[in-house]
Order: sequence, then C-alpha cells, then structure tokens
Amino acid sequence: MHFNSSSSLTMTLKKTGESVLPQYDLPEKQSTIAKKALLLLLVICCTANSQWNAEGIPVMDTSTSQNYLYPEIVTDGKGGCYVIWNDFRNGTDHNVYVQRLDKSGKEIYPHNGIAVETAPGFQQTNLCLGDGNGGIFATWSDSRDGQNNYIYAQHMDSNGTMLWQPNGIKVSDKQGFSSQVVSDRAGGIIINYCPDFEVVMQRIDSSGNRMWGDSGISQSNNEIFVYYMLNASDGKGGVIVSWIQDSAIYAQRIRHDGSVAWKQNGIKLSLVDTTRSIINIVEDGNFGAIISWTTGSRVEVRAQRVDSNGTILWGNNGVHIGIGGSGPGYLVADQKGGAIIPVGKPGILKLFRVRTDGSQIWSNGATVPTSFDQIYMVSDNASGAIVVSSGQNGSIQDDIFAQRIDSSGIARWNPGGIVISNFSSDKLHPAAVSDGRGGVLSRLGR
Repeated sequence: MHFNSSSSLTMTLKKTGESVLPQYDLPEKQSTIAKKALLLLLVICCTANSQWNAEGIPVMDTSTSQNYLYPEIVTDGKGGCYVIWNDFRNGTDHNVYVQRLDKSGKEIYPHNGIAVETAPGFQQTNLCLGDGNGGIFATWSDSRDGQNNYIYAQHMDSNGTMLWQPNGIKVSDKQGFSSQVVSDRAGGIIINYCPDFEVVMQRIDSSGNRMWGDSGISQSNNEIFVYYMLNASDGKGGVIVSWIQDSAIYAQRIRHDGSVAWKQNGIKLSLVDTTRSIINIVEDGNFGAIISWTTGSRVEVRAQRVDSNGTILWGNNGVHIGIGGSGPGYLVADQKGGAIIPVGKPGILKLFRVRTDGSQIWSNGATVPTSFDQIYMVSDNASGAIVVSSGQNGSIQDDIFAQRIDSSGIARWNPGGIVISNFSSDKLHPAAVSDGRGGVLSRLGR
C-alpha cells in the first residue's frame, strides 16, 4: 500500500505481538482471496495516503506452497523493494525464493518469485541487504550436507541474476545459525552468526571470496551459550557486534582488514551484575554504536553508547530509558548521533529519543496506543520514527496499523494511527523498511 496526500484513514489500535517468524499455516476460516495471499506488500508514504492497492500486493500464493517461512523485506533503493522467504513448493525441502516490486507495486520477477537456491536440505532464517546498486545480498542457514547447519550467502543483481556460485557460497567452515549482515562498504558484506558458544564474523568480498580466513574471526567468553546477537556497521567498512553471554552484554569491533579493534572477546557494556535479555544496536554516525537492552523479566530498558575505541560513554551501567520491555530489532538512529528507543507495557508503547550524551529529548516519551505485542519500527529519515503494528479492532482478526512520530515526539497520523490493512483474515508478524522518502514499505503474512 502506498499513501498520497488526498485522504486519510483512522482506526484505534488495540493489540500487537512479538516479531518472531515461525512457520505460517493458514486457518481454514480464511476467504478464498485471503488463502491465496501469503506475502503482502504495503507501502505508506510520510503523508499517510495510499498509492498502491488498498490491500497491498500479493507476492506468493498457496497454489505454489501452503507453508512458508521467514519472510524478510529490504528496499531496492529505487522506491521499490525485495521480499525473500522460504517455501516447500518442491515437496521435499524448503528453499529460498525472492520477488522484487518496483515503486508502483509491479512484480519484476514471475509471480511467486524466483529461486535463490535449490540445494537439498532445509534452508531457513533468511536475511537480505541492499547492495547499493539495486540488487541484494541474501544469507541463510543451510543443512544441505544432511548433518549440520552452515551459513550460505548469495549476491543477486537487479535483474535477478545470481552473481556468485550457484546455490550460494559457504561463508565459513564453522557451522552455525541465525546470521546478521552489514555492508563492508567495498561491494561485499560482513556476516556474523552463532555456533552456540561463540560469535563468528566473516567478510565476503564483491566476488564472493572469504576475506577473514576459512573459519572467520571468533569471539567468546568461556563455554557459555551466546544469544541475542546483533550487529551494526562501524562506518569504516568494519562491523560492531553485540551479544549476551552468561547474562552479561558484550560488544566487539572488527576492522575492515579483519583485525580486532577492542579487547579480545569483547568489552562489557555494563559493569553492573543483573540478568539481561533482548538487545538492539544501531550505528551512532560517528564510527561507534548505541546498544539497548532489557533487564530481568522486561522490567527496564537501558542503553549504552560505545565509541570507535571501545570506550563506553554513558556510565558503568548505561542510561535508564524507561520501565517496561523492548523487542528485538526495535531501535533506530535519529540522524543526529542519537537514537529512538521503544519501551512497552500492557496497553501502551512509548518511544524515547536520546541525544549523543545519553540525555533524553522526549522526557515523558511519545505515546503510541498499542498493547505492544507485534510491532516493527523504522526511521522516517527526519529524526523521527514510523511504528507498524499488528492489533485487533473489536474483532477476532488482526489488522495492521501504522503511526509516525516526528522529531519532536508528536504523532502525525491521526490520534490512533492509520489502518493499512483490515482484510478479513489474520495478518501475521508485520515487518517494515524505510522507502527512503520518509515513508515505509511493510511486509506481512496472512
């Protein structure tokens, strides 16, 4: 869906959920049309008026496969987008498929997408990243050897041509799962992933070659399980990675040449002992990063800024953001060196904007009415944020809502936000990316 300036829609937000991506099986109660649409693309402009089909663009339907997994969306840098997902259409295993839509919502590739890989085994947990030239990099976990999961990657141009070897390249000889990816600012990518007790980072150049050895670069603190690992670019062709291990939160920077910039096995972002869960990270625009985390059972959100030298800047325990919880992936830069951080409690979501020194600009937070279960947040490219959420409006079905909070913390799209999809079926796990023009492209499953 795409919005222009001639109309607006209003609906009260009531319920949202956490953005995990399990397998999607369609309920029998869905209508014939709804059964066809497994992936739906909606585009919302900063003026909150539609320019695409009011119910979005169906990308893949059940005539091809009734089960699909892990849909992700990324902008193509030209007002359109890519959607990548796994499905079971060959009847024996899941493979990775992709579709591209132009700025008018037209499908560029054949309906139901084209294969990124057709290797045997189970491929899942996709991620994709724009290459800056209209194409994308895709990464996924792959069990084609029949025993273990390894991370594979592929580079695809805007015409749908696979540029690296067929079925992708194996990123590292170390097995692993759940990859994250950033640009290396030289035509390639940096991938990090977790083989249980360590964080592994690998750089792949524009030709698909491993640049940091066959096993990549590992960081770990003892034989303790690693979880909630995320990364951000360091702004110089390297990467900053943050992770939780034994309830402590760590960060490490790897330079473009593969050298370790900070203390071996990472620096602690908080020197106070407490349990932590769910981290988020975003680059700070000055070669460092801002990282937020939730303490305990989602009782408080705190944040820390670390500079390019590995110095923590916001005290020994970071700064207090708010009371409540935060979900994975909910942190955006404000283009001023600070960040916008969400804090949720039952029935309400608040956004807090922090400056480079950790002080808050919106002292009481900007309120978005929602029960904070399924949300996704992106930058509006004007020091504000756009929140996309799934919720209910007096019915058993989930609708998709959106709200823009400007740089002053003011809601811009009607008091209750706007409804961007209220089709008569459940919409599952919305996700979104900026369209580069102050609007948002949203993906959902139904």
